[in-house]
This record gives sequence, structure tokens and C-alpha cells, in this order.
Amino acid sequence: MHSSRFLTLIFAGFVSFALQSCNTFVGDGDEDATPPEGGMSGDINETGGGPPAMGGGAAGFMARVSESDHGNDGSYPDGFTTVGNKLYFAADDGVNGRELWQYQHGAGVSLAADVRSGPGQSSNPQQLTRVGKHLFFTALDSGGTRILWFLSPRGAMPVQKFSGESMDEVGVLIGLQQHLIIFQSIGPNRWNAWQVGVDGGPADPLSGWDGMESPEVLAVAKSFAVLRAPSEPGQLYTCNAHSIKSISRTRLEGYGTEFAELRGALYFAGEDEFGQELWSFRPIYK
Repeated sequence: MHSSRFLTLIFAGFVSFALQSCNTFVGDGDEDATPPEGGMSGDINETGGGPPAMGGGAAGFMARVSESDHGNDGSYPDGFTTVGNKLYFAADDGVNGRELWQYQHGAGVSLAADVRSGPGQSSNPQQLTRVGKHLFFTALDSGGTRILWFLSPRGAMPVQKFSGESMDEVGVLIGLQQHLIIFQSIGPNRWNAWQVGVDGGPADPLSGWDGMESPEVLAVAKSFAVLRAPSEPGQLYTCNAHSIKSISRTRLEGYGTEFAELRGALYFAGEDEFGQELWSFRPIYK
């Protein structure tokens, strides 16, 4: 009895001490969090010097992960996209301009690609899209033209089909498991679709969307996506790496915004003349 009560008191004391310790330093959100260390000038640095952004608490730890040479202006990171165990984003460190950066636990924040190097130059990466274990994005080249890139072990490489071709009129990039789907404007309310493999090789045209408007992406599964054209709100389309086809089973009067994938099929709330019920869709390509 006394031994059990003694162990209970020891455990309570340990919990109290641990909770108090949460307010003394911050980490990076992992269980082996450590106090912040000073950063190096010229980089976006993990947990840079100075006071932490926020302290820890019983719910977990929160810490500033990066610090730039902008001082109080900040680096304004955005486009957060995870590929494997790395987080990619665009940011301006005050030295290299707005470029592509990466964060990996244990290694901190580092420059992933300086696409448009030079004083006062920025490539301004946008539309970061994961395709399997690869990253695609649009960014300005050395001449100031926005083109399509993919990140390889050798760095950022332009996609062959779109090298030197402006991507300012790219409406949608869709990342599937092994292919990138691209919708590109060819004129007022006219769009073509392309697919590119994970190696960033030559792009192949996709049939089924020639001349139509920019699509609205409703859901993305591993190997296909469900789209609709704004002028045909009741008609759904599916696309994979080979073609785009209309789902002609029915023209739904409406559907919800939530889609969930289960064993290769998408489930959603669809509405027809019988009201709104649970629907599923499984693509069949021949």
C-alpha cells in the first residue's frame, strides 16, 4: 500500500515537472525537441537566434523554424508541399531572392534550387505539385519567362516540352502517382491538356478536353482525378495519364465538396431526382 502510494506521488511529481519544463524552451514539434540555436547569416535558418515565436505547453511544442536576413520583414514562405520526408516552399531570405527552399527534420532549412540566381533576381516559384516522389513547379527562368520545372537530384530542370514556353496561362497542375496533368490556355476560353512523366520528359497531349475551358478539380486520387467544366456544372469528367472522359452515367443535379478514396474508388454525396445520397465512382479505362 505504502509502496504504491509512493510511486504515485513520484509519477505525479514527474508530470508536474515535465509540464513546467514545457514553458522553458521550444522545439520543432518532434518528441526530441531541443532548445533553439543561433542561425547563419544569409540563409533561412532553422530556429534562428532571438526569442522564440511561441512557447511550449501541455498540448505540444511550437517554434520558429526559419529566420531570414529580412529582419522584421520576414521571408513570407508559401506553397508548402511535402515530398517524402521533406517540406518544400517558396521564400525570400533577403539574399537569394524568392526561390525554392526545403526543410528536413535534423537538417534544418536549406536552399533547394536557386533557379534564377544573381543579385536582385527571383524565380518566384508557384504551383508546387507533388507527383509521386517528385516535385514540379512553375518559376521564372533567367530571361524572366515563367516555365515548368521539376526537381531532380541534379537540381531544378526545365520540362522539355515547356522549356522556354510561357506558363503564365497554366490554369491547373494535377499531381497523380506517376504523372503530372497540365491544362494550358491556347486562347480565350480554350484549353489543352498534357501529361508529363515523373522524369520530366517530353509531354504528351491528352484527348478529351481539346478547346474546352479551364477545369475545376473536384478530387484527386492516386491514379485519376475528377473534374468539371464551369459551364457544365452537372457533368463530371475523369482524367488519368491517358485520356479525359465524361462520366456519362448521369448528370447529377448537385454534389458535395467532400470526396474520399477507398480501394481505388471515390465516394461523395451526389444529388439526383431521388435526393442526395452516397455515390461512388470507379474509373474504367480501355
